[in-house]
Amino acid sequence: MQAKLTQAYARRIKPGERRIKIRDTILQGLVLFVNPSGKKTWYIDYKRPNGQRTDHKLGALALFTVAEARNAAKDFLASVRLGKDSAKKKKQAVTLKDFVEELYILNSPEISAYKFTSSWLR
Repeated sequence: MQAKLTQAYARRIKPGERRIKIRDTILQGLVLFVNPSGKKTWYIDYKRPNGQRTDHKLGALALFTVAEARNAAKDFLASVRLGKDSAKKKKQAVTLKDFVEELYILNSPEISAYKFTSSWLR
């Protein structure tokens, strides 16, 4: 479904039995999802630099007006066009060694980092 999204229109939309997806006719990629529970959420529908289509959650209708959602979507889509995919965040596993070095050794000046790492981490 497509519509010119306005604040009044977004508030008037009634939830259905299934999730409703309303695309903005003014800004391509801005989508308002209306869940059966009544929750309304802004998303950006876009293609990643590798060509894969995905969406990025902006937030609830209660947090963003239509104008704010459009501005945020414009900024996000501009960064994607420049080759930055900010929604693609790789989760890096923290090893025990990293944890100990970053949190324990750096916050405990009385422990010698050399003595600790040479005796325990190896």
